[in-house]
Amino acid sequence: MATYKVGYFVGSLASTSLNRQLAKALVKLAPSELVLIEVARLTREQRSWGERW
Repeated sequence: MATYKVGYFVGSLASTSLNRQLAKALVKLAPSELVLIEVARLTREQRSWGERW
């Protein structure tokens, strides 16, 4: 079975954001074929990317 990586944005970095809570719920409901990655979290962890942009 194929696995797909899907990035998603949440409009706020606040942990109590309604959009963040909804995104977490959707991640839990997603089929196992989807690997969901929060784009803001990815860019914060990959600081070297910012130097190139």
